[in-house]
Amino acid sequence: MGLINSQITSEGTLDTLNYSMQLTSQATAASTLTLSATSKGHQQFTGATTGQIVNLGVATGLLVGHEWWIINDSTAQISVRDNAGTVLITLDPTRRVRMILKDNTTTTGVWIVTQVSASLNPTGGIFIANFSSTANSNSNSFLNTFGVAASNDAPAVIPVTGSIARVTIMLNGSGTGTFEFRVNTTTGTPAFTAALSGQQQVSVDVTYAVTKNDTVNCKIASGATGISKPNVNIYM
Repeated sequence: MGLINSQITSEGTLDTLNYSMQLTSQATAASTLTLSATSKGHQQFTGATTGQIVNLGVATGLLVGHEWWIINDSTAQISVRDNAGTVLITLDPTRRVRMILKDNTTTTGVWIVTQVSASLNPTGGIFIANFSSTANSNSNSFLNTFGVAASNDAPAVIPVTGSIARVTIMLNGSGTGTFEFRVNTTTGTPAFTAALSGQQQVSVDVTYAVTKNDTVNCKIASGATGISKPNVNIYM
């Protein structure tokens, strides 16, 4: 016989042998799954359909510290967004992300995002750098590395010698243009490019050799009108 309670609060130290967070598994779909206080803590995705969005729902209906694990065991990317529709992270296959609610005073909330990989393999890659813009991208403006004040050219430093394996480009909205990626230079021929043709997510699988302490820059090189708040993740 079990005790069923929607909320149990302990104001002191809680000592337990173990605890179980419920899991639900579903195939990816070209749709939006909106979570709520009654959603299970582990959300696993399988399948291969692209376009899956996970909306974290109304934060004011949750307690501070509420968490979800989004587990991507599918072969497609998953876009995890707050209740305002802002992309918090694009989850590649084999990736998991832990979302913890830090502030619930607004419907959007403030979320702590921690990403992990199921295994360090060439397909999933190792996350090494993030570029982003908090505004619409201007043509030929370099994006800034995460956490650096806007400077229109803040490079990321490669931590180890190896190969760039994947670059994911996410747009908070849609737009068309050309993405350019450069190593140890901000001029000349790019290391590689990707076409943005109205997609909200683009994944580029490459094998591009780099050396520890190389610097990398990226930008939306053309057609930036309509490309809102671009976000770029780099994997080795």
